Amino acid sequence: MGADFSTTVVSVIEVKDGSQPVKCACTPLNKAFFELIPAAYHTSIAIGDMEYSFDSSGVTSSPVWLSHSLMSPDIKSPAVVLHLGFTNVHGGMLADILNPHFRPGTYDLLLKNCNAFSNAALFFLLGTQLDDKYTALERAGAVIDKRSGLVQMLSMGGYIPNPKATDFQLDKVLALLQAGNFPG
Repeated sequence: MGADFSTTVVSVIEVKDGSQPVKCACTPLNKAFFELIPAAYHTSIAIGDMEYSFDSSGVTSSPVWLSHSLMSPDIKSPAVVLHLGFTNVHGGMLADILNPHFRPGTYDLLLKNCNAFSNAALFFLLGTQLDDKYTALERAGAVIDKRSGLVQMLSMGGYIPNPKATDFQLDKVLALLQAGNFPG
């Protein structure tokens, strides 16, 4: 059974002069295994026609949805694009605010990935977060690997936790954003 995208909730936010649309793109990287194992997702955010995402290079910007098409030659566009609202925040400001939390070399497949960045970006821009289904597999994987090393073992060395990401806590980043504690 594949992922069910039919229950997407779209928030309606008042449009103001000079505002730009905020969208979130979600691309499954594997198929869910019935209800037992959820799909893994790549997510990113767009403000207007620019996409913002996080990978081993840090926060990146590109034309919309380029990061999704680079995931695989089979992916031409995201599976789901959620139109979530509007913002007066420009992409440069988003990157400036989130860069200190998502530096180059700190990416980790389970602990600090594109979905953590998308969550922080959506929280900063609109006060919302990704639906839990987009982060379910990595959250479960992080707990299992921390307790038993099972993800590292099953990946046969494909997954090695990034020591620069072990202290990352999305909740702390969101609390700083909510309190208005921005760098600079």
